[in-house]
Amino acid sequence: MPKVEKGGARTAKRCIFCGGGKLTREHLWPEWAAPLLPGGRNPQNYDIAAIYHAVTGVASQLRDYRRQGPASSKRLRVVCKPCNSGWMSRLEEAARPILTPMAQGQPLVLSADMQRTLAAWIAMKIIVAQHNIIVAEVTGESARAALQARREIPEGLRIWLWRCGEFRWRSRYDQHAMTVAAPGGEFDDSGRPNIHDVTFGFGDLLVNALYVRAEGLDLGCAPVERFALQLWPLTGRDLSWPPDAILADGADEVSLALIHAIRGAEPQFVE
Repeated sequence: MPKVEKGGARTAKRCIFCGGGKLTREHLWPEWAAPLLPGGRNPQNYDIAAIYHAVTGVASQLRDYRRQGPASSKRLRVVCKPCNSGWMSRLEEAARPILTPMAQGQPLVLSADMQRTLAAWIAMKIIVAQHNIIVAEVTGESARAALQARREIPEGLRIWLWRCGEFRWRSRYDQHAMTVAAPGGEFDDSGRPNIHDVTFGFGDLLVNALYVRAEGLDLGCAPVERFALQLWPLTGRDLSWPPDAILADGADEVSLALIHAIRGAEPQFVE
């Protein structure tokens, strides 16, 4: 079994978006969202980072962090006050009237502009959470700067939505970072992961965000297509919320689908 390590939160020295100093503690979920997440007492949060060699079938387990408490209590010191109280706060407020009915399972039709806003909010959150463990940093500096300056969604990011909202998935955040060789390509042993796979629950809303920066590696399909809504890239049509709900076991399947697919025949872990 891979070794389980506790702690390990990254301590950034400069803001991950603008490079400024005087970092503040950023909530993973905004404080206004607390009333939307009742019953979200998930006993553990998981942050996992692995390197997998698709050719040899050998995987190196770098970190497996397990933390007590719900994801809604998580705060990270990786952004500066001007970013936190400036463009990030404005994006939070723009996303709030979209997220509130979605978290409550209320009917909502998402226009293209609303989809872009929601996708930008999700991109912001997963980039911040990448820095919770140092080995999980996947999105590069240029992509972070483009999100800050123009709300530009990182190229290679795909996002799907489901409705779940069952107990352990009302306020939960799972992320996996790994390095995978593209078919026929060379294995990147630089130590920087090229895949970031995130599944999180926000009330009734369940999100899977997959960021791939490996050329020639196509992981573009939804991990569990049943009742999934594709948020990003845009489909060119409005999205009707909510879809039919999936159970907590289905959300577990969404979270672990990529891990199971990439590991295939259960490669041997090495220390």
